[in-house]
Amino acid sequence: MELLDLRYDAVFKEFFKDVELLSSFISSITGKDLQVESLEYTEEKAVDDGRSIIFDILAIDKNGNKINVEMEKNSASSMKKRTQFYWAKAFTRGFEKKSKFKDLKETICINILGTNIFKDDVICREYVLYDIENENRLDECLSIYFVELQKGEFIKGQSVKDLWIKLLSNSKKAKELPKEKSIIKKAVEKVEQISEVDDIQFKVIEEALEESKRLDWQDDVLEEAENMIKEAENMIKEAEGKAKEAEGKAKEAEGKAKEAEGKAKEAEGKAKEAEYKVKIQMAENLLSMGLLVEQVQVATGLDIDVIKSML
Repeated sequence: MELLDLRYDAVFKEFFKDVELLSSFISSITGKDLQVESLEYTEEKAVDDGRSIIFDILAIDKNGNKINVEMEKNSASSMKKRTQFYWAKAFTRGFEKKSKFKDLKETICINILGTNIFKDDVICREYVLYDIENENRLDECLSIYFVELQKGEFIKGQSVKDLWIKLLSNSKKAKELPKEKSIIKKAVEKVEQISEVDDIQFKVIEEALEESKRLDWQDDVLEEAENMIKEAENMIKEAEGKAKEAEGKAKEAEGKAKEAEGKAKEAEGKAKEAEYKVKIQMAENLLSMGLLVEQVQVATGLDIDVIKSML
């Protein structure tokens, strides 16, 4: 039996319906003892244009704190902005007119990324609101984690956290994980259990989930389209520039051709003038030698009236 890939949304959600497994994973990533009491899989209108957001997992712990866990097999360029948006939606969820700000609970976002968005070697990182100058945290309400699975598949550690990362990185090799830790043993058994479900059924669920999340990623699609439009506009401008340059060169060549043509006509005129002067001189010489006007006209080709005017 081939084990299913936990990086797919449908499989991921089915796997973490087990709150004990989910609690262990969340606790290992955050370093806090967070016991999940309930799960919410929610879809809600996020902004005025009608887009919807869907939390992969929105868990509530025993103290009412919220933990949003997202599996992103193919991480988008907008992931950093997106997780802040999701955190804000989760943080204010349930906050009504009569609610008090002091009642807002800690909200944690854990982003499990199938592809890397950070260029260093850190596998798991946490972001909080932090006073840089005085080196202290604003409060405990905001925590955003990123776990990059590409960096974690070959992790050598044997802690529960390390084993969780290895499992999510490549659940198809779950049977190779050490089973000494009871929670990891249970996780491997869960992978085997859900892998017995018809994978075609999971494929249908996965496609439905991907379609429902399609609009949520439209920022990336729009960004790509805008970049393509800008690239096309730049190509058009470049082509127009080259066309104008070619047009300028053509006009320059045309000007030079006209200039050459003018010089050729001028040269032709001077040549004809020089030829005429030679014929005049010849006619004068022939007349001085006593030749008749008719004979000079034949020899030079000059008009007979011009020759007579020389007498």
